[in-house]
Amino acid sequence: MVFLNELVDSLPPLAWLFTSPEVGKSRLVHGSAVDVFEDGFFEGCLAGNTARDLTQIQEVFGSGMKIQNGEYVFITPSHTLESIFVHRRGRDISLSNSLPFLLEFHEITLPWDPHYARKLASICLGIDAYEKELIEIGETQILRLTYDNVVIGPKGKCELRRKLMPPPFKTYSDYVAYLEGTLRQAFANAARDGRATAYHPLATCSSGYDSVAAAALAQRSGCREAITLTEGYTKKSFAETDSGKVTGELLGLTVREFENPGNRRLEGGFGDIALFLATGFGAVDYNYKPFAGVLEGRVLLTGDYGDVVWGMRSEPSSELMRVVFSGNSLQEFRLRRNYVLIPVPFIGSRRGKEIWKISHASEMEPYTLHTDYDRPIPRRILEERGVPREVFGQRKKYTSTVLKNPLVVRGRIRSEYEAFAAKLNAPRTKYRVRGLGWKTREAMYRAVSVMEKFLPALGSTKRSLIGESFPLFMHSRPGESLEICVALAAVQQTYRAELSNSISITPERKQ
Repeated sequence: MVFLNELVDSLPPLAWLFTSPEVGKSRLVHGSAVDVFEDGFFEGCLAGNTARDLTQIQEVFGSGMKIQNGEYVFITPSHTLESIFVHRRGRDISLSNSLPFLLEFHEITLPWDPHYARKLASICLGIDAYEKELIEIGETQILRLTYDNVVIGPKGKCELRRKLMPPPFKTYSDYVAYLEGTLRQAFANAARDGRATAYHPLATCSSGYDSVAAAALAQRSGCREAITLTEGYTKKSFAETDSGKVTGELLGLTVREFENPGNRRLEGGFGDIALFLATGFGAVDYNYKPFAGVLEGRVLLTGDYGDVVWGMRSEPSSELMRVVFSGNSLQEFRLRRNYVLIPVPFIGSRRGKEIWKISHASEMEPYTLHTDYDRPIPRRILEERGVPREVFGQRKKYTSTVLKNPLVVRGRIRSEYEAFAAKLNAPRTKYRVRGLGWKTREAMYRAVSVMEKFLPALGSTKRSLIGESFPLFMHSRPGESLEICVALAAVQQTYRAELSNSISITPERKQ
């Protein structure tokens, strides 16, 4: 093997870190579910074969590396919900699918910066415009890289290479055939012989469009089980029935229901929230916590990004821009719970303009409602499977957890957060002062938004108040960056204990 390989059983099963120093042999440190080959490694699954040139595979649901033509080629997921993180210092370079793992390996305590949350959330701008550099400390850089494959050449030279475009879609049948073919290949790869862990499909479903359409496609490719949350919320209330049990059972799936923790039933300690909060995005996916006991060894199908690629309001871009961050805070949780994530609407989504044209084609008119909540492609998928029109997609609901400010959480979670912040000597006063300015701008923006209904000319004034897109502004709150720092420290502490079992890494870490 051309690199040293160290399995550390105590690490999260899917976590990996690869380091290539200027002097000495490259080394991989990883958890028990990462598959290691003579010329590389991989976690997750893909629509293809890992023996192939991985840069030629369009649909990837995981991450890894393969040595090709004398280069280290790191493969990223074909969606924007997860990233690879890079540590560079001179010609020494390390990469990992976990930011806290990378920081702990290099004994870095994240410096305080009010812009971390905004930098992470900038992925909403798409794969060409997001901010890649998270930290620069002297000669050290920490980067976050998404979607593009990362190639490390001689002397540590690093470059990004764009994944191949999916094939063009001219008709609804072309597109659905590509979705189903991708899922069949991915499921076969996930369960193939010789894997450290074989993964089997598990769908999510709700009362809406996206996840149940994904579940219907997965069912045709061998999925037999689904999970759902009993409650969601609208813009006006939380306690709204959102179970997809009826729709899932009509598709022939066995469906298990779980209670949504929401904002009302936060359980456990700060460490539970820290797993979601450390990735940024305000721990929006904390609602996945009730599923923790059933995710191991599964390929989880979700409907994330369906609002963009299957919606009717605006034509999607090939750069994967979005305004909703559901699915973006799952990375650390996934690595620990040992499951693979397939957000089905992302499949082929760089052809978003063609998919949008299919949604508006005459052949889709029988499945078009001409309402504010209208998605003809998912509706046709489900209705052609025999699901009655009135059973799904009637009203937009949300299941994501809204932790706009985890600092206001009470009880054990709050006290453990405060203990971590105190240990790190967190500059809370500084962040609160900055936060007052942010809250003032938010209040003014919302007030002008109300007045804009009567005075449309105020639209330009409203935009000037925040100076950027609203989703990005909402994650520029200074306190959110503080919470990310504290959460990362909490998760790093866990990695510190796990790495104490490593034969090549000392357990002593900077505080």
